Amino acid sequence: MNKKISVIVPAYNVEKYLRRCLDSLVYQTYPHLEILVIDDGSTDGTRGIIEEYVSRFAGKVFLYAQENAGQAAARNNGISYATGDYIGFVDADDFVSPRMYEYLVQEAEEKDCDLVTCGYYGCNDETGEIQVYQAGCRGEFDQSIFENPEILQELVKRTGAKSTDLEAPETCEHLCGKCTEYAKAWGPVADRLWEAGHTPAADKPRNE
Repeated sequence: MNKKISVIVPAYNVEKYLRRCLDSLVYQTYPHLEILVIDDGSTDGTRGIIEEYVSRFAGKVFLYAQENAGQAAARNNGISYATGDYIGFVDADDFVSPRMYEYLVQEAEEKDCDLVTCGYYGCNDETGEIQVYQAGCRGEFDQSIFENPEILQELVKRTGAKSTDLEAPETCEHLCGKCTEYAKAWGPVADRLWEAGHTPAADKPRNE
């Protein structure tokens, strides 16, 4: 299986979390990845960290910079540069299982899915509280993506989708709600392959 995945990572003032995120992506067991990090006008050390990974993982990690315009704009900018057969999104303060994309693309290919999601762990950096979620949103395991599109972890098939199908609305944090307009088949992977590490309120980026 050699389908290419473009992983888009919007990044704004996330120097505290970014290495953990990028390490979880560059060491994925699925080899056919490009990681597009969109620096959304960061004012801390975020840009330097991205440049370091671009140098260390040449041909795999790419930096694209923009003036601060928000998370949705950063994602849409990343889509414009993506060359993969599938597109995935990871927030810069999150990290994922080493086999996540291997499992997701396998589900997509075997079942001819336009959209694949997985379960995840939610972690609050202020309290340390960890919550476990399955393939649905907020613990709703069997609920269809078409009934509840607020799912964090998605892999989207690019073939057959118009560019506007993949663009995130300006106020939208997650892409799934838009993709359900064209997706014909959804594949839920119940494995919890993602950990969402939430930025403390005091450090909350403007683009979230």
